[in-house]
Amino acid sequence: MNELVDEIRRGFAETSKGSAIALDKIDGRYKGWVVRFSDTYGVAVPYCAEEPLVERFHSARLHQRFIQIGGEELSCLLLTSNAEGYRNEFALLCADFIDPGEDGERRQRLLEKPLQWWERWTDLLGNAVANKKVYSILGELLVLEKILQKGDGPCRWGGVEYAVHDIETEGRAYEVKSTLKRYGTTVTISSQFQLEQTDRPLSLVFCRFEETLAGDSIDAAVERLTALGMDEDALEHSLTLYKIEKGTSARRQNYRLLEMREYEVDEEFPLISSESFKENRIPDSIVEIAYTVDLVGLCYVSWMD
Repeated sequence: MNELVDEIRRGFAETSKGSAIALDKIDGRYKGWVVRFSDTYGVAVPYCAEEPLVERFHSARLHQRFIQIGGEELSCLLLTSNAEGYRNEFALLCADFIDPGEDGERRQRLLEKPLQWWERWTDLLGNAVANKKVYSILGELLVLEKILQKGDGPCRWGGVEYAVHDIETEGRAYEVKSTLKRYGTTVTISSQFQLEQTDRPLSLVFCRFEETLAGDSIDAAVERLTALGMDEDALEHSLTLYKIEKGTSARRQNYRLLEMREYEVDEEFPLISSESFKENRIPDSIVEIAYTVDLVGLCYVSWMD
């Protein structure tokens, strides 16, 4: 294994952009390459599957794509990174990925269940990618769907590109908060601007989910939103910014919506804004405000059918 790690490290340093170098320190019956693209580097093995596969973990990415090797276009499973400063450390992970094991047993397991290999490592290291946000993103998509079903579109959902509010229509803006907690109605406001009204009324929509084997998912919500007239490319662009592009397993995680409530953010709604300070101005020394609001006792409208 040490020789394979050293060979991968050399490959990272010597492989030019847009090319692949075959690895010699593995059984010749099982192909593997060090690859480098314009902004990423990693390793690849031959792989064919009908379902797309895309997973992310910090700067690492597991995905399927066609690459040119020796003048031939091959379908491959790749483990890549864009963190050049961690090439030596990443080589250890790549060696575990590409090592075929005795009689190719490890390679066979990888190709049959690549997601299982990925989850083993992310469980060990602690996956801080999109998984903890899946139900929150699903909440925003389901709110989008409700708005369109009510005929209040068109809607703009910018994902992480628009920093003020999650959803905007011509007549209203929406901030969406989701939870997996079965009890309690507290929400965290992550900045002093999150509940700030701009040029239109603002609502906070509270969603409560539970994770299930058969429920709703991001993929299912995208399909319905597209049928309602939303631009699929725009939706996919925003989901890609959340690092859950098409093919990511997180998009197939199922949740059941238990509650969806709309709260009007008006003079009765408890919030911190510039008006909470002297002279209606946030002091210059305060650069960020985060606080928790309990929605108990506040008037709301249920959005559940």
